[in-house]
Amino acid sequence: MLALIRAYWPEYRHYRGKLLLALAAMLMVAGATAAIAWMMKPLLDQVLIEKDTRLLYTLPVFVILAYLAKGLGSYAQIYAMNHVARTSCGACATGCSRTCCTWTWPSSIGTTRAS
Repeated sequence: MLALIRAYWPEYRHYRGKLLLALAAMLMVAGATAAIAWMMKPLLDQVLIEKDTRLLYTLPVFVILAYLAKGLGSYAQIYAMNHVARTSCGACATGCSRTCCTWTWPSSIGTTRAS
C-alpha cells in the first residue's frame, strides 16, 4: 500500500492539500464515531439506570458536539475528495498529456451482462 502511495504521490502534487484535508477529515470522523460509542455506556448506565441528573444535562451536549464534529468531518472529506476527482478528470477531458490521462478502460465497464 505504501509503495502504491509513493508511486502516485508525485502525480497528485497539485492536490496534496486537498488530500491531506480529506485524510484529516477522515480521522475526525473516526474519532467522533469512537467518542459517540464511548459516551453511550455512561449515558445508559449512569443516566438511565443510576438516575444521575448531573450527567443528564452535560453528557447529551457532548454527544451532540460529537455528532456535529462527525457531520462536519464527513462534509469536509466528501468535498475534498470530490474536488480532487472533478479537477483531475477535468484535466483529462481537456486533452493533457499526463500519463494518468492515457489510461484505457476495458470495454466491459458500464455494460450489463445477461445471464
